[in-house]
Amino acid sequence: MMALIVVSALFCVIWFSLLWFHNISKKDSCKTNDINAVKLSHFI
Repeated sequence: MMALIVVSALFCVIWFSLLWFHNISKKDSCKTNDINAVKLSHFI
């Protein structure tokens, strides 16, 4: 049970860091940021 919690937490951290790096690389485009914000609102 503990391992499952750790793995899911790691997955969340990796997913959010990838999304964050994607936002920085696409900083010039506001549309991608809006789409990512919508994705985040669905996941939270």
